[in-house]
Amino acid sequence: MRLLLVCLLATVAAAAEPPLVPLRVCEILDDLHVHEGQTLLVLGRFSFREQGRFLSEQACQAKVVTAGVSVAAISPPKALRIVIDPKSGPKPPERLAVDAAVLDRKLSVVKQATTLAIFRFASTDYDRWAVVYGRVEAEPSQDKPRKGEFEPALARIVCRGEALVIFLADRRD
Repeated sequence: MRLLLVCLLATVAAAAEPPLVPLRVCEILDDLHVHEGQTLLVLGRFSFREQGRFLSEQACQAKVVTAGVSVAAISPPKALRIVIDPKSGPKPPERLAVDAAVLDRKLSVVKQATTLAIFRFASTDYDRWAVVYGRVEAEPSQDKPRKGEFEPALARIVCRGEALVIFLADRRD
C-alpha cells in the first residue's frame, strides 16, 4: 500500500520543480505569520465533521524558555479549516511531486501525538491521514471561545478542488 502511495505522489520523471516538502499542521501554525499566503503541501489528520473539514494535530511540541532554560511543552490541538474554492484556490503544478522520505518521517511524528477517531458505525471516512495542497490563510476571527477540538481554527487552507486533498494509506498504526 505504501508503494502505491509513493507511486501516486512521487514523480519518477524529471520535473522542472523539485519535489514538495510537506509541512505538518503544527509547523504551519507555530509560525503562521511566516507561512500565511504561501501555497504549501500540509500533512495532518483529515477530519470530516458537521462543522466542516479540518486538517489537524492533537498535540504540538513546543519549546518554551523559562528563566533561561528551554523546556518542552505540549500545546492544545491545532487545526486548519479546509476550504474548497475552485476560483481562488491555487492551481497545482502540472506534476505534483512529493518528497516521500520526508512525508514518511513527518507522518510518523504526527501519528505519535495524534490518533484517528474510531466511530461506532466503523466508517473510516471521517478521520484519515492526508496531505492537502493549498494556500494558507489566517482565519479572520480567531478570538472566539473554544468549541471543541477543531473550532475555532486558527487558519485555513484554500484548495482549488477536492482532488488536492490526498488521503494516505489507511493504516491505523
